[in-house]
Amino acid sequence: MKTLIAATGLVALSLPAQANAQDTGFSGPRVQLDIAYDQLDASDDYVDLPRHFNTATIGISAGYDHMVTKGLLVGAELGFGKPLGDKQIAHLGSDSLTAKPGRELYAAARIGTPVTRSTLLFASAGYSNAGLNVVYHSGPDRYQINGTKGGFLWGGGVEQKLGGSTYVSLAYRGAHYGDYRYALGAHRAQVRLGAGMRF
Repeated sequence: MKTLIAATGLVALSLPAQANAQDTGFSGPRVQLDIAYDQLDASDDYVDLPRHFNTATIGISAGYDHMVTKGLLVGAELGFGKPLGDKQIAHLGSDSLTAKPGRELYAAARIGTPVTRSTLLFASAGYSNAGLNVVYHSGPDRYQINGTKGGFLWGGGVEQKLGGSTYVSLAYRGAHYGDYRYALGAHRAQVRLGAGMRF
């Protein structure tokens, strides 16, 4: 997957400038700010532990896109996300456990096609690394068992040019992370609203 992302990025960066005649205004480097509804779910064998986290997430990303042909865009992006929600607490007799989603780092390749001169449909796939911050309290003792886990991400959406070099986007993104230290089959679903600028 990392090889695929790197190869896509190299293709996007190395395509010749003669494609300007095919450019519909979606090419070039870009930066984007996002706010998302973020749902992180974890299956485990302990019914008393936190399993579902619904929160808002803010993020920033940077990427590069290029129109290969008049109807095909390829690109790559890197991003960072930070959940804003509160921690969840589970009481286990006299002990307790708190859990909170941590930061997300991701890298993705994307392809797209303009459906009008100002509207782009796109799909993306790549790698996501997410954190889950867990603290176990037992009497006066405190055990930090934070962890991070990598997984596959996928998604798609629509991008709309506003004017000049600015745009807005609406996208869905999912990710599957496999096993955390105390959770099995963790997966994430996000609905993301973004605003960005091309250079």
